[in-house]
Amino acid sequence: MRSQFGPTLPLLILDAAGSFAITIPLVGVLVRYRAHYSPKAVQLESEDGVQLEARTGPVIDGYFSTLKRVYKFEGWAGFYKGAVPELLTGGLLLVLLTIVPILLYGTDSPGTWPDKAKLEALGYPAMVAFSCATLLISLPITVLTYRIIVTPHKLSWLGLRQSLCTVLTPTERTRPWMLYQTPGLLVAQLLNAVVTPSLMVFQRFVLPDIPRSRGEIDFRFILQFSVYVILIILETSIVVPLQIISTRLALQRNHASQTHSQDGTNGIESVLPVYSAEEDVIGLRDENDPYTSFFDCLKRMISEEGVATLFRAWWITFIPVFAAGILDAGKKPNFHT
Repeated sequence: MRSQFGPTLPLLILDAAGSFAITIPLVGVLVRYRAHYSPKAVQLESEDGVQLEARTGPVIDGYFSTLKRVYKFEGWAGFYKGAVPELLTGGLLLVLLTIVPILLYGTDSPGTWPDKAKLEALGYPAMVAFSCATLLISLPITVLTYRIIVTPHKLSWLGLRQSLCTVLTPTERTRPWMLYQTPGLLVAQLLNAVVTPSLMVFQRFVLPDIPRSRGEIDFRFILQFSVYVILIILETSIVVPLQIISTRLALQRNHASQTHSQDGTNGIESVLPVYSAEEDVIGLRDENDPYTSFFDCLKRMISEEGVATLFRAWWITFIPVFAAGILDAGKKPNFHT
């Protein structure tokens, strides 16, 4: 058994390290872009009577605009903020994806992983249960990661206590379960955990086989492929707003009272260095005017920032889902001659 695992484990570690080195900066930029608060200001009227919409705070017009601001104000170090909790989350998911199936089904033979067909045979209820269990376990780490990413302060894991005092309120540090009680956050996360597997079931059902020749591109293939694309668009239009709302709510800190005078961290934050004294990368919503629920967050984002805010960087969700479906179609048994 040792000889069978020996060559595989280092390769898995190298692959995971390379993946994290690339994805952590990209995820960090995405979190900032979706967390950026850009309320509409007073409507201005030009000389020819055209209504102009002005916005307050830093001007960020897209994902790559956010990326440039991260590099400008925080440098390369800014891209890897939140790396440690991301690694913890990745390790946790790796354990769940490997150890749990082994405990359920055992191994087919010494030194091999369980058959993928057995895992897929678990069906829709197990997929939803697994997704919900994963988010419940990882939710506190997700909250920490998002807050570390958006904070303008330089945090050090050597000074762990000081760093935690910056991203968590005294209430959250003494009662960590308060993170689960963040208004609307658990609702948004659970909806995402249920919607994604549900739509995946329909997508796999209508996913057509990849044609081996032009002659196989018939009406049925075009119809199935069109329905498949529509389902992906539907999934993106539902999941992306849920992800953005989850990001906003995860950044909303829990205090013991409405007045934060006895539950703040200003004293600690004032002694921590910042990445840029000129300007923050993004603008954040005033902590004294929090969202009160999932629907309150949805309603106020639309009224204050516009509907387009709910679909920021939608393509980052759409492209991987679409590509994964194509790869899955290519792995079907009848695809190979």
